[in-house]
This record gives sequence, C-alpha cells and structure tokens, in this order.
Amino acid sequence: LPEMLDAAMALRDADLGPCCVALLQRTVCDVPEVMTRRFALSSEAIARVRQQIALLHGVRNGSKVLRLLEERLRARHRHLLLLRRAARRRELRDERRALLPLGTEHRLRLLRLDALADPSLPEGRVGRAPNGNAVLNHVRLEVQELAGEGRTREVSFRWAWADLERTVGLGPRHPGSPALAELVDLLEAELQVLGLQTRREVFESEVPVTASTPEGRLTYTNLIADLPATDPEAPMVLVGGHIDTKLMGADFVGANDGGSSTAVLLELARGLAAGGPRSVSWRIAFFDGEEAVRTDWVGTDNTYGSRRHAIELCKRGEDRKVGAVVIVDMVADRDLQLTWDDYSTSWVRQIFWEAARAEGLEQCVGSRARGTLVKDDHLPFLDLDLPAVDLIDLEYGGPLRPWWHTPADTLDKCSQESLDRFGRLLTRGLVDLELRVAQQR
Repeated sequence: LPEMLDAAMALRDADLGPCCVALLQRTVCDVPEVMTRRFALSSEAIARVRQQIALLHGVRNGSKVLRLLEERLRARHRHLLLLRRAARRRELRDERRALLPLGTEHRLRLLRLDALADPSLPEGRVGRAPNGNAVLNHVRLEVQELAGEGRTREVSFRWAWADLERTVGLGPRHPGSPALAELVDLLEAELQVLGLQTRREVFESEVPVTASTPEGRLTYTNLIADLPATDPEAPMVLVGGHIDTKLMGADFVGANDGGSSTAVLLELARGLAAGGPRSVSWRIAFFDGEEAVRTDWVGTDNTYGSRRHAIELCKRGEDRKVGAVVIVDMVADRDLQLTWDDYSTSWVRQIFWEAARAEGLEQCVGSRARGTLVKDDHLPFLDLDLPAVDLIDLEYGGPLRPWWHTPADTLDKCSQESLDRFGRLLTRGLVDLELRVAQQR
C-alpha cells in the first residue's frame, strides 16, 4: 500500500490523457480486488501498478482521469474499511453506537480517519508517510466542518435525495415491471457491498382480473436486509416500506409514494452498516405490492408484500423476536407533516412524536385531534399482535391529497429538506426505540 500511495501521489503532477482511461480502469478495478481479498498487495501487483502508471506520464488532460481514479478508489476503499473494521467491532462498539445518529457522509469520513490513523492497519502508514500528518489533519478538519463538534445527533439525508432521483429516473415501478426488477437489483447490490445479509422473497399471488392483469396473477419480490445483533438471541427491530408504484400507466412515477420510502430505507441501511452490530438485530424490508391492483383498496387487494413477509416471519419463528415494526411511506412531501394513525401502537408512535419534539420538528408531526385510521403495510404485523407504527404523510399536497395517485406525484412536489427532517426524526426515534426494545427483552 505505501508503494501504491506513492504512485497515486505521483499522478498529481503527471499530464494524463483520454487514451489512458481504459488502462487506468483496469488498474483501479483489478488491484483493489486483491486488496479486498487479502488486505495486502503482492509484489507483482505493486510492480504492475508502477509499470502501468509509468506509461501515463507525459500525456495531456489528466484531471478527468485523476477524478476517475479517486472515485473508483474511494468506492473500493469504503468497502475495504467496513470489512477491516469488522475485526475490531467489540473494541469499538460504544464508539459505533455514538456514530449511528450521525449522517452517513460524516460517518464514512470518520471511519476512513480511524483507518488512516491506526498504525495496525496498512492504511495507517499514511500517518508516517511524507505529509501524512497534514493529510490526517485535513480529514479531521473536514469532518468537524461537516458534522460540527458535539452535534452527533444531526443526520444528513443528502444521499437519500440522490437515491430518490435515481429511483424516479427508472420510471413506473409497478409489480412485474422491468424498472422494478432493475431497482431490486440495484438495491441488493448496494446492500451486499455494505455487508448486510440479503435475501429475496419471490412469490406469486392471485390478483383481480383487470386489463393490465388479464391472467389474475402477479409475481412479487420482497428484498430483505439483516444486520444481526452481537447476541443471536437479541430482539429485532423491523423497518420497512414499499418500493412499488401503483399501476397507472407510463406517466405515474411515484416520487413520494414509493420513491421516498425506497430512498429512506437505503440511507438507513448505510447508517446501520457503518455502525456495525448493535444490542438488537435490525431488518430493513423493501416490500413489493403495497399498492392495490384496482383503483381502490378492497379486501386483500393490497399489502401483498408485507402480508407475505408476516407469514414468513411466523414460518421462520422470527415473529417471537420482533420487538417493534416501523413502516415509512410518503415522507418527502415538501410540506411534511406525519399523520397521527390510530391503528398504530400508541407507545411506538409516542417515541417518534417525542423524537420530533426533541429535534425541534414539532411542525412535522400531526396532532391527535386530526388522527385517522391509516391502511398501510403495518396492518399485517398488527394482525400478528406485534407493536407497529406507520410514519406517513397522508395529506400529500393538502387535505384533499391532489397529488396522491396522480401523474403529479413528481420530484418537484418533494424536497430534500423534508427528507433531511424526516431522517433526523427517524434516526432519533430509532435510537430511543432500540433502547426500549432491548429493555423489554
């Protein structure tokens, strides 16, 4: 690694050109795989890097290639650092718990700083390299500037907005669509890179016969990601939401209804993965088939994915471990105010309403006087007598919900600020919920 770092540093003054992009891609893609597998570079690998980098000197337009190198190495190193920190989880458990409420970008920078400063890790040699202390100090200052000293509870959901844009960019994501299949593949790949245990629940279900479903059957796919606790007998907190959009034609992209829950769950998964195992097990569930095939919710024409997962919980004997279920849905409304749901378990709902007050976000939660009975993915778990809450803003665009289930459900009706506020509220509430569930064991 010192030799590779020296070679990378030499690239700063080199004059590189577009003709070297393919060569550089091979260097960046091949060598870090050796790093990830062995946590070391062979002498042959180092020689190959030096030889390839030597060919890049004296060519023009190097800045673009340097950015490519930086992006590729950063993505690979992020995975590597998470893997290496797994060996130090017991020692750093308290530190990681303190980092959970911190924004994902801040956490990853702190994780990288730890690795750079730890002499027991190969990356720790940076501290002894020329100008190494300057590099470490620069990272420290960057972290302090981003997070602010003493502001460990502040959460940034900036990545969630990028995830929302990417999700909406896939187009309509109704069950069985190519866009939804692509989304599941993307989510699964990122969750696996984060080190979470993933599995798919693929099943067929009877649905109403309509023009879009003439056979009366659809195939659904739930995506489940687990972060086991330090104790295999520990209780579980399940956080879920739906990733499908209602089957309404090519103009309905479901930015808020389907898109926001997808983005929030993925960002939550990043935070949990960066923190490592905790006192309770965590499950992130991306449900398919929340939307009804017909226009209105009638009978069992809804919550296909969450009902299936509730059945799987019982089959696997996991229902006895579930301490609480949290469902998120439609949380990016630019005028965010969560609805008081009277179906939800009172003590679980109270935790999140108190979290809103603690974060100064009272305006983001509705009053009991305006409460209603919300039908959503939490109902199958309530049917199993599991504590559950639905965090949802039903009044999308106002009391009459003018944007809900219409082509108007687009990104411009959502806001990054709402996602960030909900992220703060959710993270604060989940920390308190984890303590409550652990105490009830």
